[in-house]
Amino acid sequence: MSGVEHSKNGWLGRWLCCWLGILAAGCSVPAGHPTATLLPLATLPGYASVSPTRTPVWRLRLTPTRAVLLIVSASPARATLLVPFSTPLPITLDSPTCYETVVGSLWCVGLIRNPLALALINIRIRVTLVNADGLALQTAEGSSSRDWLPAGETTPYGVLFTTPPPVGQSGPVAEVLNADPAPTGATFSVMPLTVETVQIDLNDTRYHVQAIIGNPGPHPAHLVAVITLLDAEDHVTGFRTVDNDTTLAAGATILLDVSGSALASGATHVLIAADGLPVN
Repeated sequence: MSGVEHSKNGWLGRWLCCWLGILAAGCSVPAGHPTATLLPLATLPGYASVSPTRTPVWRLRLTPTRAVLLIVSASPARATLLVPFSTPLPITLDSPTCYETVVGSLWCVGLIRNPLALALINIRIRVTLVNADGLALQTAEGSSSRDWLPAGETTPYGVLFTTPPPVGQSGPVAEVLNADPAPTGATFSVMPLTVETVQIDLNDTRYHVQAIIGNPGPHPAHLVAVITLLDAEDHVTGFRTVDNDTTLAAGATILLDVSGSALASGATHVLIAADGLPVN
């Protein structure tokens, strides 16, 4: 190798080392500068998409009543766009029907069904307003209308959205947040009362309900009653909890007489649940 070739090769080697050093310096992260880690896109926790072959059709149905501007409901009944992966206990929620009032708030109501062979307590419900693709737009939480739900019985739930419905919402989806089995012995502290001779008078959204409530137990009980109005398809049109200072002596009966206004017209029948709580 001649001196010229040796010099040329040495220059080429130094040039390559310098170039590689610049690349290494340019690709390295200077000390003292934080790096950002890309996170996976957030998803709605606890949900999975339902097969599109059973996607329900959401519709907007206007009513002529003064107290209700619109009703958002699902077809077919009790179908949802989203389903929870699991619930605390295998109880059933009817899909809610939502009623927008003249002040802009949105009441979403439905039925809780307890198919289990045990009583339940601490039932909490969450309702999510979704768009046509099933994406959550707004959520609110509520509770069961009865603190103690016996085996095989139903009770209404209600969730209130205090602001107007978001733009693009297509319907509500309900899920159970919590439902605990009643502790051992709790069935003796809350006693079912008898409900007989039910009479109901319906006029548009107005209702007048009467029933005879009896205490078959050996101890006095504090009366708590829940009145639920339903239409021909078992959609809740309104419910009311009657919890005053009424005490029923052992073996006594009392006339329950309640009047009021429902969320919407169309009620055809009524459910009355009466519980006897211990008297302090």
